[in-house]
Amino acid sequence: MVKQIDVKADFNPGFIEREVKIPVFQYTKTAKDELEAGNITPQECIDLLECMLLIRNLEEMIVELKDNKGRYGQLRQFIYVGASHVSIGQEAISTGAIAGINPTDYITSTHRG
Repeated sequence: MVKQIDVKADFNPGFIEREVKIPVFQYTKTAKDELEAGNITPQECIDLLECMLLIRNLEEMIVELKDNKGRYGQLRQFIYVGASHVSIGQEAISTGAIAGINPTDYITSTHRG
């Protein structure tokens, strides 16, 4: 018999109880809170938003490629035949990860690149 699993995420603040307590969904501040506390500058906030918008635009281009059998906009002579796994709605994750590294840092990639 197949086991039924509830896959709906629980976004309530709490902890994962293991050898140590791991906080879950504890951060509740807004960009306004961070700006007022001086933890981020207005320009850094704009830069983060621009990064998220660039990622979203690329993701939407990939969707258009997928929907149009590999063709995009004015580039109809070009046919894309690669993978098209998108992460629309998850732009802040990539942006936050990028914000935490320097150009001289070494990183590795996952299967989603």
